[in-house]
Amino acid sequence: MSRSFLALIMSCALACGPADAPAEEPADAAAPTGERPSIVMISLDTTRADHTSLYGYERETTPYLERLAAESVVYERALSPVPWTLPSHLTMFTGLHPREHGVLDGERALSEQIPTLAERLSEAGWRTAGVHNSGWVHPRHGFARGFDSFVEHTQAEQGLAELERVADELVESDQPYFVFAHFFDAHSQNVNDPDGTFYEPPAPYDTLYLPDAAERVRALPEHRRWHTTSDFDAEGDAALVALYDGGIRYLDDVLERWLEGWRARGLLDNTLILITADHGEALNQRGLLRGHGGFFQEGLHVPFLLRFPDGARGGERSSEPVALVDIVPTVLAAAGLPTDPELAGFTLTQRVPGRRVQLCERDTWRSIVQWPRKLVVSGELATLIDLEHDPLELNPVLLEEGERTERLREFTRLLRAQERGRPQRFPEPLSLGALSDEARAGLQALGYLDADEH
Repeated sequence: MSRSFLALIMSCALACGPADAPAEEPADAAAPTGERPSIVMISLDTTRADHTSLYGYERETTPYLERLAAESVVYERALSPVPWTLPSHLTMFTGLHPREHGVLDGERALSEQIPTLAERLSEAGWRTAGVHNSGWVHPRHGFARGFDSFVEHTQAEQGLAELERVADELVESDQPYFVFAHFFDAHSQNVNDPDGTFYEPPAPYDTLYLPDAAERVRALPEHRRWHTTSDFDAEGDAALVALYDGGIRYLDDVLERWLEGWRARGLLDNTLILITADHGEALNQRGLLRGHGGFFQEGLHVPFLLRFPDGARGGERSSEPVALVDIVPTVLAAAGLPTDPELAGFTLTQRVPGRRVQLCERDTWRSIVQWPRKLVVSGELATLIDLEHDPLELNPVLLEEGERTERLREFTRLLRAQERGRPQRFPEPLSLGALSDEARAGLQALGYLDADEH
């Protein structure tokens, strides 16, 4: 960590008073005391938890993850901090909320004063390698920092080829390693293609759940209405979902080929494996295709599977409320490295307090969850949802002004108590200026950046 960032933390700590974070319960999975473990961190971009059979989905979309769960902890209530790839992944990399790392649009990059997980591990002696899809997880935003190699791919098969090259190097080394893999294949593809189907899993996954899914989507009148309210009928919705589910099943098979191949080579013998997603997907569930599900649970609830190096808690399904901000402190603890007081998350080598408050926010929207209560605020509008009795969020309670103020104060007070002792200011992000025409066109094809935006 940089001296300037440490100085900022210390000055803020003096201003805020002594740290008083919520006490964590006794550890069930102790940090290693012997050989340093390796770490595999996997992001399945745009994978909503409720479309994985790991989380009870009716289609068998993730049979491999279900088998891997026998040696892992599966967290039932994991939330993304924001339904957008760029800030969500930087939260995975920094352990900070989006408003803290500050990369809230495509024209910003992570401050060099904020260390990434790869930098922390590299400085401590880990070999580092990353494979990523083009788009938001890009070196221009600071993602490549700390990696010995950070290689772009456009399909999971290309990512697998690079991971095999990495494996050949790792088996010759006695250093622990950190490998990050970002797979984008479940995400929508070229949404502006008049002959496209939005989701484009490779054969045979494109016909796995509905043989004529692609033909159905192409046959829909005005089917390209990605940026407005969609007029898909029930058949169109079924076809869209079948293609999306096919992409998830494809990635599950990719993970099996990769991880079991590495297991056979001895590369997973002392390895922490973390598999999650940056956010979910809308799937026209509320009449809209874009937005990745927004601040509804289909946008925020993500899979979160954690396999500890020593197999602790294997087979457990946990209702502990966890979040992507927990990744950095958890990896550091499992690696036997000290955590830092500025990190926003909890260490999952220990139990998380059941009354934890989880924050998700973007632009004018803010969601604060203390299970089962969920408060969603945007400007003067505020709703309260009971996720236990209304899991699909079909009956939110619209709060009147007085109750809105009272509930917002209550949730804010709970959040501040949980964050007590942490810095209130963080280094400003770097300014990149406007995206290039090529980058903008590529992101527009993926459903980002309306054509009339500048």
